[in-house]
Amino acid sequence: MVNFVSVIFFYQKTKGSEFFQLIPIKREMHQLYGIYRRFVSLKMGGVLCQQNRFWKTPIKIRKPKLLKISLRRCRLVAFWDILLIYRMHKCLADSIQRCLPQAELTVVLQHTCPVDLKGIRELRFVLPKDFRAIPFIDKMFAAAAFEEKATCPLLWLDIDSFFLKKPEFTSKAALRLNPVDQRNIGDLYGEERSLLWQILMKYFALDPTEQFPVRTGISAEWIYPYFNVGMVYQQRTSQIFGLTRTALCRLLPRLDLQALLNEKYSNTLFLHQAVFTAAVLKTFRQDQIQSLPNGTNYPLHLHAAQTKPICLEDLCSIRYDTFFAKNEVPPSWQPLLGKRREDLHMRWYYE
Repeated sequence: MVNFVSVIFFYQKTKGSEFFQLIPIKREMHQLYGIYRRFVSLKMGGVLCQQNRFWKTPIKIRKPKLLKISLRRCRLVAFWDILLIYRMHKCLADSIQRCLPQAELTVVLQHTCPVDLKGIRELRFVLPKDFRAIPFIDKMFAAAAFEEKATCPLLWLDIDSFFLKKPEFTSKAALRLNPVDQRNIGDLYGEERSLLWQILMKYFALDPTEQFPVRTGISAEWIYPYFNVGMVYQQRTSQIFGLTRTALCRLLPRLDLQALLNEKYSNTLFLHQAVFTAAVLKTFRQDQIQSLPNGTNYPLHLHAAQTKPICLEDLCSIRYDTFFAKNEVPPSWQPLLGKRREDLHMRWYYE
């Protein structure tokens, strides 16, 4: 039996009314609560800042235009976003139950779920307040909490996933996951390692001579190991997510890492994935790691940037991200999904 897990996060009312009174016009209302509730410093004159005890200086966000709106309106906006997340979760769960009817589904939450998730086990996790402003670190804490309770084999995946047909996990590899789709903060194979990766390799005591090349899924570049955490299949029990959580807690207060995060936002955005990769390399040998089955966890939102021909009809599962916010459903999938999926118009708020 495989445990399929998706992470969803729900709105939590913050103390006071400051969050509800000043909202930038430029951002869609349904995105706002996800990031602006994390900001504790707001200057009326111009710059919205994030203040955190790990940061010696605030991380500046571009100057917003401000609009005064009512508390009631913001509550309605937040509830609308809860429904969006719920629809995404239901879409994923329905696809899993259709393709793998024997799978056991678990959803990992920070807070009590305000909607009914019938037949799906719920698990809680705690995210320290000081970490809430770090993109995607909540996913690592959620995964670590699940890992402590789960039995293998298990599959951890993002909520914006959708199964089209049954994937075949027949390999005996201990861990199956894909390299990242694009290089981003990864290092080209054969070139000098960046300061960020040097810090991680030293922390995990990794041997630089044992690093092997992997190829990015979309940009087709050969880079040092750097894995996508959007779907991870474990054949045997390990503590890779727990190691990632512990490492993040110990590394984030370091001044050398803080300097790199403040210097380049992509370092902050993809830190969780880099630390996860280092935890994987610490736990598994190269011969124990294998890519996911062909056509699994395909990044549909990056299809236009694909460097090699891909037949959409051959895919087993997709990760759609913002695709349905900008595109119609491909014709061959319309019997399953319909022509348009406005209810799955996912937006990023880590920007």
